Amino acid sequence: MKKHALSHAFGAFFSMIGAVGLSAIGKDFLPQVYNIFIDFAGQLATKLPFNISDTILGYTILSSLIMLIWGAGFYLLHSD
Repeated sequence: MKKHALSHAFGAFFSMIGAVGLSAIGKDFLPQVYNIFIDFAGQLATKLPFNISDTILGYTILSSLIMLIWGAGFYLLHSD
């Protein structure tokens, strides 16, 4: 059980760091894709009942997607 919790903690941490890194790379090398992603986050942010930055929400969405991939990989590697 400790291995699973540690894996999930590492996955969450590296997903957050990876989201910021991927956004920085995307901003420099794929500005059209980055702008579409941030625009989507901005549209979503206007529908939320609280104030949140487009960039922060974009990082959160991207981090969640990376965590989803990490979780799917973890499941496939540890399924019997």
